Amino acid sequence: MPSTEINFDPKDSVIVVESVLVNKTAKFHSKLVLDTGATYTMISWEMADKLGLSPEKATETITFFSASGEVKSPLVKIEKVELEGIVVRNLKAVIHTLPEGSKVDGLIGLNFLRNFEVNLDFKKGVITLSK
Repeated sequence: MPSTEINFDPKDSVIVVESVLVNKTAKFHSKLVLDTGATYTMISWEMADKLGLSPEKATETITFFSASGEVKSPLVKIEKVELEGIVVRNLKAVIHTLPEGSKVDGLIGLNFLRNFEVNLDFKKGVITLSK
């Protein structure tokens, strides 16, 4: 069973993972927060623009609650999301504004994680993803 290990700092307030997002001819390295409380993966409007995604053409939207109340956002497909060699294709992602000053490009949500057996070892600071 193929697996990969991703190191993280267990003392940080969030788990940030390096990822590669690919859509058509665009490919970008990004930092995403691992968020087991998020149903969907989320990317910023800026990252959506870099990937050539057209939120105005999205056929699906999602309504969710954030700190600022009820929000309706477009739901788009990213051709390929990769974490340390582990790939999910045609992953749905919500496009949403991230907090100002954010040093990440979005979140990795449950729709990515459900494709794997996931082990979070906080003592070692290692996430293991297995097919």
